[in-house]
Amino acid sequence: MKLKIKLPDFVFQMGNLWWVFWSNIRWCKATKNFPLREEDTDKELATSSEDIFYEKLPNLINNIYKTFTWTEDGPDQLWDAVRPPAQCYEDVVNGALNDDCDGYHSAIYWLLKNNGVESYLISVANRNGKSAHCVYLGKDTDGHFFVINYRAIDKLNATTLKETKAEIKKLFENSYGADPSVSYFDYNNKFKKLFI
Repeated sequence: MKLKIKLPDFVFQMGNLWWVFWSNIRWCKATKNFPLREEDTDKELATSSEDIFYEKLPNLINNIYKTFTWTEDGPDQLWDAVRPPAQCYEDVVNGALNDDCDGYHSAIYWLLKNNGVESYLISVANRNGKSAHCVYLGKDTDGHFFVINYRAIDKLNATTLKETKAEIKKLFENSYGADPSVSYFDYNNKFKKLFI
């Protein structure tokens, strides 16, 4: 008989506080600011109609994706320190973003936040503590949140961060179980865990 362990949410919150702390220490001298390339700049994105917003979004994401090679974090990142979004985006501009889910979605975060889109990173983890995933969460021009998971874009019904949690849990339940832990992060020269 296998023993199933379901860790309480506070364990994940403590782990995420460590993740933020370690990431900020590990990358304290990294690139904190990097301008967007012309092809990644869309001054009208954040004010466009909802239809135009979702029409433009895949092209912007593809500019990041075409330079991305999934690469597992190693011991120098303690296997999972997220790099500053500007540094990840700088790798995109230099032609090779070699990172895992948090680095890829950090680059998306930098791109969209600098185009005026309300932006967050979220971590989704299964309750046994064996796997987790970082994705991008943004707010569209109609006031609804959406999730970017690599190239997939999922529009949510939620209009507040608090409302997003149930929809995100549902979105990822096939990969991370019926009640995954969901944590929110923001970045302003260092990572900050948001308590939602």
